[in-house]
Formats: sequence, C-alpha cells, structure tokens
Amino acid sequence: MDNLGLFLHCFSRGHEAIRVEVLHILSDIFMTHSLSILTPETIKPESITALWQKALRDTDEPEVAAAAAESLAKLMLANVITEEEEILQALVEVYFNPASGMNDPLKQALSYFFPVYCHSVPENQVSMANVPPNFWLAADWRLPFRRCMLWYGFRRIWRRMRRWFRCRRLRCSSSIGRIRVVSWI
Repeated sequence: MDNLGLFLHCFSRGHEAIRVEVLHILSDIFMTHSLSILTPETIKPESITALWQKALRDTDEPEVAAAAAESLAKLMLANVITEEEEILQALVEVYFNPASGMNDPLKQALSYFFPVYCHSVPENQVSMANVPPNFWLAADWRLPFRRCMLWYGFRRIWRRMRRWFRCRRLRCSSSIGRIRVVSWI
C-alpha cells in the first residue's frame, strides 16, 4: 500500500505502456483488497476514481482509455466501486462519443459491460436509468455531422439505451416488482 503514490506518479509521468500497466495493477490491487485500503492520510478514494476518469477520457492514447474502461467495468461488476454515478455517466459519455468511435478495444469492453451491468442486478439497472443524457453535451460534435450520424444516430442510441432498461431482461425476475425504474426515456 506504500507504493500507491509511486503508481500514481508513474501514471502521471509515464508513457502509454506504463500508464496501461499502472491501471491494470491498481485494478488488481483493488479487486483483492477493495477501496477500503485507501485512507485520507494515504490517498483519497476520490483521487483514484478521478485518475480513472481522466484516463477514460484520454483520446490521445486509446490504449489507456481502453484499459481504464476495462478496469472500471471489472471493479463496478465486482461491487468494489459502489459510488458509481459519476463513473457510470463517464462510461456512457465515452461509449456514445463519436471521438472515441475508432477505439475498438474501448468499444468492445463497454459493449460487453453495459448489458451485463444492467441485467445482473435490479439496482444497477436503476443506476443506469438515472444517468442523465449529458453525453449529447459532452460529445465532440466538431466532427463532421455525417461521420457522427454514421457512428451513432439518435435512434440507435435510443434503442440501445432502451434495451439496457428492459426489466424483463433482468436476471433476478422475482425482485422486479419492488423496484420502480424512473428514467428520462
């Protein structure tokens, strides 16, 4: 745990390969020991999640963004990260952002993560439904409109989001009646 500061330093100063390794190492550490090993005296949990969000939005280094998405997905599916509202919103924004459209490893990781996350536990589906549609504002719309619409059109986004929110696809069908999904859709 004493080396977490060193890992953060390597992430901030290292090149792409080192940054990817640091993300993998940190996710392995937190999968084993959870985020409870972090204390305000050492490193705050908010700084770790901010590191992952920064890496996730990195369009200059696609491998770093893909590694961040993969490690965040693993940590969220394992319930290591429980305060996931901002992280989930960042993942949705990156997934639908046309600027990250050519990052195939990132798209593959998130294409697997979202259905599994939404359909495994009813609370996850509610969390996903409560993500506001801010990705329209955060998307890089300076790209030519035709290219944006070729990647993800409005109807396609609508269908994908609606598929994630379907209650009958939940694995735990007995608890569907107790949870009311309130969403913007």
